[in-house]
Amino acid sequence: MWSVTNMIKDILKDLRELRDEMLSVNWPAQRLSNIILKYEMKLQDEKSKFTTEEIVEATNKILND
Repeated sequence: MWSVTNMIKDILKDLRELRDEMLSVNWPAQRLSNIILKYEMKLQDEKSKFTTEEIVEATNKILND
């Protein structure tokens, strides 16, 4: 199943490759780097959206089952 997170990861991979190509021929790549960083941070925020309480509750449920 295709998820938005996987799509963002694929786009970031492509952008990183493009940035690396640009750097190899001395093209300015700061704007592209800023875009990559912006979406990497969004992915990181998505990963940490669960609270400690939610994690403990889910862990306890798994252990009690």
